Amino acid sequence: MLENKFVRAGVFFVVAFGVPVLLALFTGGNFDRGIEIGVVMGIIFAVMSQFFEPKDGSIIDEQ
Repeated sequence: MLENKFVRAGVFFVVAFGVPVLLALFTGGNFDRGIEIGVVMGIIFAVMSQFFEPKDGSIIDEQ
């Protein structure tokens, strides 16, 4: 699943976006600020995910 670069970028974006939003909700922080930080983090992590390609024989390829 994660050998596809678009799926991998999407997964990285969703996880990086969700963390600050959930933290803002659970800690009583500003929800709008959590979304802003989540979007920035999501974009950064989605771009970074493209530099980490699965190697041959990795556990991602075995599934």
